[in-house]
Amino acid sequence: DNRLWEVKIRYWTTVPVTDRLAAELFSAFLEVELPVYGFFDSELFVRDLVMQDMRFCSSLLVNSVLFWASVGGGTNCYESFRGN
Repeated sequence: DNRLWEVKIRYWTTVPVTDRLAAELFSAFLEVELPVYGFFDSELFVRDLVMQDMRFCSSLLVNSVLFWASVGGGTNCYESFRGN
C-alpha cells in the first residue's frame, strides 16, 4: 500500500525505527500475516496510521504489528516479504 510511505512512525512509537523500515514492516505484515489471521481491517488501519487518527489505530496496535512483522508469528514475515 503506497500510503505506508507517508507514515510518520514517531507519532505512534518510541521504538527507534525509521519511517522507511516501519513502512516495510507494515507492508510485510499486511501481505504475509494479515491474510492468514485477519486480526483487523487493513484499510481502516492504514488510513488511520497515516492520518494519525486513533479511531482504528493505536500505539499498542502499531507496536504489536511492528513486533509481529519483525520476529513474531510462525515465520519471520519480514524476511519472507523481502525474499530472504
